[in-house]
Amino acid sequence: MDNLERKIENIFIQAEMSGAIVIVEALSDRQIYTQLADKFASQVGVTIYPANYFEECNADNCENVIQAIRILQDGFNEDADNLKHVLGIIDRDSTAYQNPEKWVEINQLKGLLILRYYSIETYFVTSNNLSQVICAFTKAIPTDISATFLAELEKTFKESQEILYYMGLDALMTHCQEGKFFNKWWSNLRFDKMKKGLEVAKKCSCLIFTQDTKQHKAFKKIKKTFGGIEAFNAEHLGRKKNDLDKFAFQNKISASQIKEIVSGKWYLLHYVKTIHEELKKQKHPSIFAYKVKGIDENHLYHQIMNYFDPKEFEDIIKRLKQLKIN
Repeated sequence: MDNLERKIENIFIQAEMSGAIVIVEALSDRQIYTQLADKFASQVGVTIYPANYFEECNADNCENVIQAIRILQDGFNEDADNLKHVLGIIDRDSTAYQNPEKWVEINQLKGLLILRYYSIETYFVTSNNLSQVICAFTKAIPTDISATFLAELEKTFKESQEILYYMGLDALMTHCQEGKFFNKWWSNLRFDKMKKGLEVAKKCSCLIFTQDTKQHKAFKKIKKTFGGIEAFNAEHLGRKKNDLDKFAFQNKISASQIKEIVSGKWYLLHYVKTIHEELKKQKHPSIFAYKVKGIDENHLYHQIMNYFDPKEFEDIIKRLKQLKIN
């Protein structure tokens, strides 16, 4: 991008010259949305930019996109055809609960798509994707994997979601009441800032599932103190359950909304952990010719994000198809 292109006010000119432009939250989102546009929306040539590429956008990820789309409102109002050239996409995140007035405002912005789930990773949790992953890590082919087998795995995952739901509530309540980013303590733990991380952890729990985490000093500290992350979470949430139920009631939140209130990364991590444990128990000769226990959760997490279930991504694909390619 040259200096002219880096100005959001010039984006309509650029879009008319080179094709539709999609503005996303972060650089890491570009690959996901590029594949969705190219493979499923038949929109080869759509240019995907993280919002902080533009000079006027200097906030955090989600807010950057909102800033850009706010600036473009006059252009959308002057010429409705501009809506076919530029689109901003953001995660749902916690705005609806943390700042209801802002939630109403951004839903009225033209040219902005708000995901129906908390964040994009949740879209990858589907039976079709699971089938693809099993095939990738074994000698199986899709016809080896019965719908019944997949349904049993999904049932196990659903039955394990109660703690995930309460962790999401805990994070959301902490975020709303104290303004702390809910997985801040995970970042602290990751960089071995044990004292600070543990202080935040007392207020807001988090999922830690990846294998490499077991090598961190902070993880060992929690394991020694609480008997492990699972025990820490259970103890922490047990103390707060009444407060969390009250918070959910006040905000009209139910367990059926788990995909809306739980971080997509957490949701996918929990799915991967649950499925990984179940796969290690399986003895099906044709599917599990290779030992699944040799595959760690990190591999499954990254592998499952290589597959896109068009039905799950339907809301995004539908909107991308409305863009105009020159």
